[in-house]
Amino acid sequence: MKQFLFLALLLLAGLLSSAQPRQMPQPGKRTVPFANQKLATWDTNVLELIVQDSSKFNIILFSASWCPPCIAIIPLLKEIYEDLGDKLIMTYVSVDEERTAEAWRRKMRTHEIPWRSLMAWGRHPEIYNGPIPHAILVHPNTMYWEFLNVRNERDRRRLYELVR
Repeated sequence: MKQFLFLALLLLAGLLSSAQPRQMPQPGKRTVPFANQKLATWDTNVLELIVQDSSKFNIILFSASWCPPCIAIIPLLKEIYEDLGDKLIMTYVSVDEERTAEAWRRKMRTHEIPWRSLMAWGRHPEIYNGPIPHAILVHPNTMYWEFLNVRNERDRRRLYELVR
């Protein structure tokens, strides 16, 4: 009986070790280029492309005036802007609706946001997928993109490594 159990355990161990591990989605660039589109600027309502200079990294930050976590990360975003602003283009895309647009404008003035801000007003780019704050990093020249969580230390390190 002991030999049978021993052989069964060996057989089971062999089967388990040869089983393929489940593939998890890998971080990194998407193979589909960013679908650039025009949105209105927060202050003049002039339509501009989200990514204006594709020769640099672009970080697109989805945010809203009514989102407390979005407001809480402003100091961190300002730090990133100070550190990488000459090599990285930062753009806010507000998902506020027209009725809350004035609150967004107040946020921009009150917090003295130095980077560009656009208003989506219901015309959300296809890469916006729900919870905010939400960011994507568009890679230079290829326009390939990846999700980025600037609140996550590992993602922030990756951003600095890529951009510097």
